[in-house]
Amino acid sequence: MNIENTVNKHDFINYPIIVDILFENDLKDYIYSLIQYPQKLFLLSDIVSFHHTYHTLLKLYEDVYINKFECEKPEDIEWLINDIMLFINEDNPSLIHLTQQIYNIFTRLPYPQLKNETFLKKYINVTFHQKPVIKQIRTVIGLLTSDERQILINYLQSRFQII
Repeated sequence: MNIENTVNKHDFINYPIIVDILFENDLKDYIYSLIQYPQKLFLLSDIVSFHHTYHTLLKLYEDVYINKFECEKPEDIEWLINDIMLFINEDNPSLIHLTQQIYNIFTRLPYPQLKNETFLKKYINVTFHQKPVIKQIRTVIGLLTSDERQILINYLQSRFQII
């Protein structure tokens, strides 16, 4: 059934016809076809990768820090962002030394001023750490490629001997 042939401008005066049409799948499908925008496959796979990494790491750190070590929340996510930052800075504390790898990752942010090394250092060590921890985690995971995210998962799981 074609919705364009079913409804004409005069039908909108007749309420029962509109109600009948609203409950038909054709109207829903027609409206959906007008608002649906296909996404590029690489973007969809990146979203899946982000979601998988984010939830895998939150679960890992909750299992280890809350369930095994009996720490209080939000200590698990505080340890998680600490370990993520160590990973992207090649096991160097960011307050002591920033590696080229962490510069490369943070310059993926869409801020032109982050191309300046001095500004980037201040951003990482001050501005970034003032954000809520969960936002820091999401930001860094979002900056990583799908391959880097998988390496991060493997790296953090190996720290706890979980395979």
